[in-house]
Amino acid sequence: MQLNDLTKRALVGVTGVVAVAALLTGCGASDRPDPAAASQTAASDGEATGDGAGSAEKADSDAYVDDYDPEKVLIEHDYPLVKNPEDITTVGVESLVVEGKTMTLRLVVSPTFDSQPTSETVTFLEAFNDTFRPVLLDRTNLKQYSIVGDQTGVGLKTDMHAEVMNGGSALAWFVFAAPEDDIETIDLQLDSSWPEIRDVPITR
Repeated sequence: MQLNDLTKRALVGVTGVVAVAALLTGCGASDRPDPAAASQTAASDGEATGDGAGSAEKADSDAYVDDYDPEKVLIEHDYPLVKNPEDITTVGVESLVVEGKTMTLRLVVSPTFDSQPTSETVTFLEAFNDTFRPVLLDRTNLKQYSIVGDQTGVGLKTDMHAEVMNGGSALAWFVFAAPEDDIETIDLQLDSSWPEIRDVPITR
């Protein structure tokens, strides 16, 4: 099945997320701006205000743990890493939220790596097989949505080098172009080696 590439389309009309892109400039590994509340910014020391789910707290290590509402997690899957199947990343998926021309995906990422002690940390990138470019697939209309990026190639997403405590949980977010069609669900592909998550709800 051939899917249309909306990368160029995502670049057009990115004006609606310029404020978010501005927040990304100069961000460090602990900065985690929320695209759904652009006025809220993460401080470089790891303290941040949330969007109603609570505040992020700096742990003794460089890892952070987000307070989040478990009831917002609609779908949850365990994924073994390709390089070490004993290392598991549990992914909780919230409803995709459409705001204007953009759509935000929020994931609760919980790595449980048997290969490392619980006192260690892992990065989001390590939790996703060292490569992470999630895409949304609208099979009904044969369309594919990729992360919105500016002309420099910087995507609107969580810093994938931010660290999470092994055995802990943290929120990650990704911004996509809003669906062109009036659809209520969409499929999520986290990694080509992992099964897709089908029928993720869309909230408008």
